[in-house]
Amino acid sequence: MTQSLKTIVMTGGIALSLAAGVAVADDVVIVTGDDYKPFTDRSLPNGGFATDLVTEIYTSVGHSVQFVWLPWKRGQNLTEAGEYLATMPWTITDERDETFDFSKPLFELIERLFVKSGTTIAAAEDLDGKRVCLPLGYGQFGVLDAMIQSGATQRQSPKDMESCFQLLWAGRVHAVSATALQGWDQVNALRPDIRSQIEIADLVVSESQMAMMFSEQHPETAWRIEEFNQGLKQVIDDGTYQALLEKHGLAEALSAPDLGD
Repeated sequence: MTQSLKTIVMTGGIALSLAAGVAVADDVVIVTGDDYKPFTDRSLPNGGFATDLVTEIYTSVGHSVQFVWLPWKRGQNLTEAGEYLATMPWTITDERDETFDFSKPLFELIERLFVKSGTTIAAAEDLDGKRVCLPLGYGQFGVLDAMIQSGATQRQSPKDMESCFQLLWAGRVHAVSATALQGWDQVNALRPDIRSQIEIADLVVSESQMAMMFSEQHPETAWRIEEFNQGLKQVIDDGTYQALLEKHGLAEALSAPDLGD
């Protein structure tokens, strides 16, 4: 769907809803998944930073949220089919934009490579012949995607990030692709005694924007995106976003996104 058509549909849809006084359900149902600390995981307070943020966004526009916790790939497929309104958080990519509609960015992340101390990965060519771990359902981006697509680098995809770090420590993969926040959190949870033997390689894999990913097949998507973006702007403007960063210990690692116009 082109951006201009998306804008026309969303604007018209929300205007019709407001004019007709359409009643909406108390709960907005959103799909998310575990094992994406500190952003989403049922073991975290309020389900993690992203889950807490989305709850506050919908509260600001008069809704409560029901989260459905599914494996990431299954959640993506069911949302694509229109069985759920949206899933989060997902990286905005051109490929996904062909079958989904994205909200404004919730936050921005830098993807890095975790390696055993002494392993040098400073440039793309250093990935040649390497095995890199990303859990099933996780997207591969930037230089890592290019190397995997070319066949120079092999991807390993176990069920979760914990398994990736177990493979790294066992020497079965050369690196794990993760954000600094996610990676160190996993190391500390799994084997804090090995932290001094794990490091972040110099190579930056990608810089990405994370957002709510709405189904193009769901009948409420157009006006729901407009409403969600309004709520996101409101929680940034009124200080709720910053308060959530501090609550989840992320104030030094993240900042509110620039929403543009």
